[in-house]
Amino acid sequence: MHSIANPPAILIEDQALRDGLQVESRIFSLEEKLHLFRLIQKAGVKRIQVGSFVHPKIMPQMADTDELIRIIGKQDSTMVSALILNEKGLARAVDCGVSHLSMSVSVSDTHSRKNTHRSAADAWCR
Repeated sequence: MHSIANPPAILIEDQALRDGLQVESRIFSLEEKLHLFRLIQKAGVKRIQVGSFVHPKIMPQMADTDELIRIIGKQDSTMVSALILNEKGLARAVDCGVSHLSMSVSVSDTHSRKNTHRSAADAWCR
């Protein structure tokens, strides 16, 4: 049993650069994203999801994820993470050298069609 004096290890992954920015109507510059990354890193977060590898026409806020990851580079104390939804996203992620990936597949057909433009069943097969 854990107590307040002996808490369990907790890993926090910040997703503000992906989940927080993808709903914004304006496009944040690479400089702004890099500044946010550094603020989150300075706050002590050890894993930061910096973007997603989705089609830029569908999610223009994430169009520069490849370049952002290249600018950030390999970090000693922070794991840089990104979201993929399909094989094309995986290829882009591997190409820019991201070290950790998350993959999301919705079980809701409605959500899947809104998010990936395919049914939940089709998304599970890809």
